[in-house]
Amino acid sequence: RSSGRAVTFLTNVIVEPMTASRLRPYLTVGGGIARFRQSVDFPRCSSRVHCIAFDRSQSGPAFDAGAGLDFRVWRGFSVGLDGRYLRVLTDDFPSVLEDPYKVPAPLSLVRLGTRVRYRF
Repeated sequence: RSSGRAVTFLTNVIVEPMTASRLRPYLTVGGGIARFRQSVDFPRCSSRVHCIAFDRSQSGPAFDAGAGLDFRVWRGFSVGLDGRYLRVLTDDFPSVLEDPYKVPAPLSLVRLGTRVRYRF
């Protein structure tokens, strides 16, 4: 069983074309810092296998890039779909191939979501 979480503080720049259409695509890119934690637990162990449990956390610089599509519902009000890729730039966590008793870091994350926006 494994679990993990990431907390990010990012600043993003959003680029979108000026269009009169109800659909408005956009691109976003940014950076900041991320703190992540990963826990792994192997509940079933035999007498011949060493039972291993991990609980590790680390902070590091992060890069964020994505794209989305907004649909204007009414004047400044819009709803949209959003996709992002997050990459944490750290090499402190080893690879499983280097040491099978250590767990690799969750170095990347893909997020799909929705958003609601109002422009004044």
